[in-house]
Amino acid sequence: MSKNHMSGQIPSHIGSLLPNLQLLNMSRNSFHGSIPPSIGNMRGLTTLELSHNTLSGEIPVDLAAGCVSLSTLKLSNNSFHGKIFSTCLNMTNMNLLHLNNNHFVGTIPPSLFNNSGLQSLDIGDNHLSGRIPSQIGDTSKLSTLILCRNHFNGLVPFEICKLQFLHFLDLSYNSLSGPIPSCSNFTDLKFMHLENNLFSGFIPRALSSSSSMISLNIRHNYIDDVIPVWIGGLSRLRILLMKGNNLHGHIPNELCQLKNLSLLDLSYNNLFGSLPSCINNLTFGRSIFLDDFSVGEVSIPYFSYPLNVDTRDIYFYEEREELKEVEFITKRMENYYKGGILNYMSGIDVSCNQLTGEIPHEMGQLSGLHSMNLSHNQFAGPIPATFKNLSQIESLDLSHNKLNGTIPSELIELYFLSVFSVAYNNLSGRTPDKKNQFSTFNESSYEGNQLLCGPPLSKSCISTAPISEAPNEEDENEDNENIVSFYGSFAGSYLVFLIGTIGVIYFTSQRRAMCFLYVVDSWCAFRLYKLYGLFSCK
Repeated sequence: MSKNHMSGQIPSHIGSLLPNLQLLNMSRNSFHGSIPPSIGNMRGLTTLELSHNTLSGEIPVDLAAGCVSLSTLKLSNNSFHGKIFSTCLNMTNMNLLHLNNNHFVGTIPPSLFNNSGLQSLDIGDNHLSGRIPSQIGDTSKLSTLILCRNHFNGLVPFEICKLQFLHFLDLSYNSLSGPIPSCSNFTDLKFMHLENNLFSGFIPRALSSSSSMISLNIRHNYIDDVIPVWIGGLSRLRILLMKGNNLHGHIPNELCQLKNLSLLDLSYNNLFGSLPSCINNLTFGRSIFLDDFSVGEVSIPYFSYPLNVDTRDIYFYEEREELKEVEFITKRMENYYKGGILNYMSGIDVSCNQLTGEIPHEMGQLSGLHSMNLSHNQFAGPIPATFKNLSQIESLDLSHNKLNGTIPSELIELYFLSVFSVAYNNLSGRTPDKKNQFSTFNESSYEGNQLLCGPPLSKSCISTAPISEAPNEEDENEDNENIVSFYGSFAGSYLVFLIGTIGVIYFTSQRRAMCFLYVVDSWCAFRLYKLYGLFSCK
């Protein structure tokens, strides 16, 4: 009955009408109301699937007490409330229990782990609180444990290390504290999500034994450590998220051994030094080997006999939709990627650290990369011209560094680029032509570079000031000759006039004194005129 458009309430006498029913799947409909207590009469019921409806109320006591054969109970994505089980749970055959995305409160009852055969427990996205019971170690066959987005606190019990078959562990978005569990038994662990807690201390070396690890997420904790060199031995790792801790030291060259890595987030730490030039060894989307993020793992089937149902649903280990959800900042937004898209998404984010040196030109060989964020560091030198080879890049942020030189004009060939920023560097020269994707970028992509010019900046690369012509050497020589001739003729004429005047007045004794003063004044005037001509602008 799943995946239809059925609505209304579940019939109150369904348990009395169908006491021998073994499987009831009413998921992905629009049923509302509560679970009728009569379901407890179905003592042979092995699978009850009511997820993705709008059911509410508490889990009836009759269900816990009466359905003793129940091996699969899925009530996720509804509006159930109250405690998980208000009575002692006596379900020794339970293999899969998914109660996620509801409104359950209270603590985890230790009796929940009385069943050593439990293989998948998902009670994430509720309002549960308290500590994780130490009895969790008794469920030795547990392969999936999801307690995310609750209010659990305290230390993670050491008994969790007994879960040697654990494949998926999600404790994210709680208030768990203390060190990350150092479990050398986690040899089959593929997904470890611990983000947004209060974990502190070191990254345990015991994780080096988790050679099957595909995704490691320890973002937003208080880890105070260097990036361990042994992490290069996790050869199957595709997602490594360490944002928002207190990681320090250099980025080790051993990180380049993760040849299947597609998402790397080391942002908001205290890393320093340069980026390793071997970073081009990382595939970032070019890997031939892929662990499919869209298909569930094959495990124990619901039934020992064939049924005509969706092949994704016949497996005991059905991955919930949010199971492999990854948050990664691209295009300056926090985006969530899950399912099949994780096979194609790739990105590197080392922003908000103290990294220095030049950006390795080898990074231009990461042709499968979709997002690169190197902002808020102290990178210097030019933007590598090899970036023109980032043919799949959609988001490129190099802002808030000390980059200099020009912006490579070849970047206009990046046809998928939708976010671009080189703001607040020391770049100079002309901005790239407003062609292709670069026609969509505004001034904010370039601001803070005083020597940059060209559109979309208001500063033009062509000066509008008038350019004065340099004086011609021949004209200057000719002007000098004219000045010399002028002074020469003027001096000669004045000298003749002066001698004649002296001769005339020589014999007039009574005016001799007056004339002498006149001659002196005239001579001084002549000298002043000459000096004026010598020092005036030509």
